[in-house]
Amino acid sequence: MKIASLDLGSNSFLCLLCEADENGISKIYKDMVEIVRLGQDINKTKRIQPEALVRAKNCLTKFKAEIDIFKPEKILAYGTSAARDAENNQEFFKIGKDLGIPIDIISGKKEALATYRGVFWGKPDNSIQSKNLLIDIGGGSTEIILGQGLNLIDSMSLNMGAVRMTEKWITKYPVSKSESQVLKEDIVLNLSNNLDKIKQNKPDLVYAVAGTPTTLAAAEMGGKFDPDKVEGFVFSLEDLCSWEAKLALSSVEEIINIHKIPAGRADIIYSGIVILKTILETVGANKVVVSTRGVRFGIIADHFTK
Repeated sequence: MKIASLDLGSNSFLCLLCEADENGISKIYKDMVEIVRLGQDINKTKRIQPEALVRAKNCLTKFKAEIDIFKPEKILAYGTSAARDAENNQEFFKIGKDLGIPIDIISGKKEALATYRGVFWGKPDNSIQSKNLLIDIGGGSTEIILGQGLNLIDSMSLNMGAVRMTEKWITKYPVSKSESQVLKEDIVLNLSNNLDKIKQNKPDLVYAVAGTPTTLAAAEMGGKFDPDKVEGFVFSLEDLCSWEAKLALSSVEEIINIHKIPAGRADIIYSGIVILKTILETVGANKVVVSTRGVRFGIIADHFTK
């Protein structure tokens, strides 16, 4: 079956055009991503900003042109944290409806399941039999999922994504010690009451998806994004500490030009790294495996495994 799967997140929109069946994805035609920043100022205003709606429409118009060429049998499109939180989300849904892209909201719990299945569904190796912790740092929220095989043991969705936390605490770069401190304290507070079950079920492996780890892996390899090389890239806790320290001392221009982080992520990746590092520290893990998969793959998995 030919499927178009869209993950419409708070920072980036992704569109996967592929062939799939109950055994997994057999062929990928296109896997597109664009920085939209739909969640701009939602933490303050509870509304999707007019300029964010314009960016969303422009991006979805480009995606629809590719979808029309592909001619899928099914279009599956889900909005995540920003779409869930915005009081005016109907304006966003109308953009999709006008373009022929039916957008649904995915709950935090369902997003966690989709993310987890997206990483492990259809994989030929035996790694899915281990106890896995999966971290998905989005723009507005972070999903933390513990599972084994394709089954969840526990999951949670916390309102501490990279865009949300940056807008809440970081006013300028380089980052001041005081702003860095309150950012970390807020992340620790978010985690403190939510990870007891995961601590009791210590995972064998920790994985991370979405823009923070994949962008960082590409930057580690010189800035060119090669999905085959990014998939499976491993960061130690010490690596993340080093990146946190470097970026805190850099201007946004230096983050882009020296550290090879794309402009659409340069101002938020510091918060993303702090979130990722703090989760690893909290669960006692010393490394994390990067995956390029996620919700857009899991949406398809969910379609075939209901």
